[in-house]
Parts: sequence; C-alpha cells; structure tokens
Amino acid sequence: MHKWVWGKGDARLTIEVFVSSEGPLAARRRLVKLATSSTMAIVPYVRGPADLGDVSTIFTIPPKSARLIWAYKNVCVTIKAHEAPGIDVTKIAGALQEHLASHVVPRIDEVVPRIEHVELSAKKVQVHEPLTIRIRMRKEDLARDLLVDITDSNFALRFGGNLGLVTTVSADTPGPRKLTILVTDKSTLLSAWATVTLEVTPPIEDPSPDHD
Repeated sequence: MHKWVWGKGDARLTIEVFVSSEGPLAARRRLVKLATSSTMAIVPYVRGPADLGDVSTIFTIPPKSARLIWAYKNVCVTIKAHEAPGIDVTKIAGALQEHLASHVVPRIDEVVPRIEHVELSAKKVQVHEPLTIRIRMRKEDLARDLLVDITDSNFALRFGGNLGLVTTVSADTPGPRKLTILVTDKSTLLSAWATVTLEVTPPIEDPSPDHD
C-alpha cells in the first residue's frame, strides 16, 4: 500500500493505493474492511458509481468529509477529502480508474517480482553479532526500482545501514527468530516475500581472571 497526502491549511486530500500480488480477492476484502471499520452504529457507506472499477462504495455523511473506495482487478483505491469542499473525489477517481485500466496485464504472476533465494551468513549468531542477509532475485527483476523490508517476529532488529538486496542486521535479545523478507516494485506496488529462521544466542562473556 502507498499513501499520498496533500494539504493546505485545514484541507487534506489523501489517496491510498493497495495492490494485491495474488489477485482480486484481497483487494475486495480490503474494500469491505475499510468500509466497515467504523465506530458508528451503521455502516456509513452506500454503493458508489456503477462505472467505477468492479465495485465501489462512497461515504454518505457530509459535509466536512468525502470518501470513496473502489476495487478494480487486484487494486483497491481510497480517496479522502477533508475540509476541502472544492474537491470532487468522483472526478479524481475517474481519472485514476482510466490510468488503472490502461495498465492491465494478462497474467499478474508474470510481472510480480520473484525472490529466488534468501541467504544468511549464518544460521546462528550471538546477540549484537552482525548477520548479512542476501536476497537473490531473478535477473529480470534487478532492473526494477525495488523496496526491501525486513521484519522480525520479536521486533528486535537493528539495521547496519539502508535496507537492500544485501543488508546487515543484528539482534538485541536471544532466542529463535523468524524474519519476513518483503521486496516490492515501487512502480507497480507488486511484491514478493519469503521467510527465514535463525537462532540468536546470548553473548559469550570473557572469563574473569583469577586473583589470589
């Protein structure tokens, strides 16, 4: 998901684009989740423009906010305008929908980036010991502008520089680790992911010298 926010004074325009690399079901589920995640007694959305994407819904409670959500193929787009009465979210949505429709491909699995292998410099390291992670991509993916994200099941990683296809990390606490590697094409938001496991052991302390 990528999010853009424009502001002037109290006015805000927000556009969020969610792209599923597995097909349209995840995009429709996101639409339902966004439209029903409300503390209001009723769902404040009704069906949106019939010609917008595959299915759309629009926020029905004016006047300060306007919200429009729609799913098209494997993409879910949200437009929010707050304190911006001069902005027509339906016109913006129509322009974005035209852009989406012009970039449809026959098979999404042929354009999704692909992780071939993830190599760890070691399967067992000590606390604070550097670990090198190398992500092997297909040759044709290397020309893309890729964004790398690495998360730890225990949220206790330190990165030795920027994240990339070769990244150095260390852990603050001992224990088993499950790392999730996510690689995203910045231009399409299509992504690939893989998981690797390792063991982090307590640091070995130097024995204190004996004294008489």
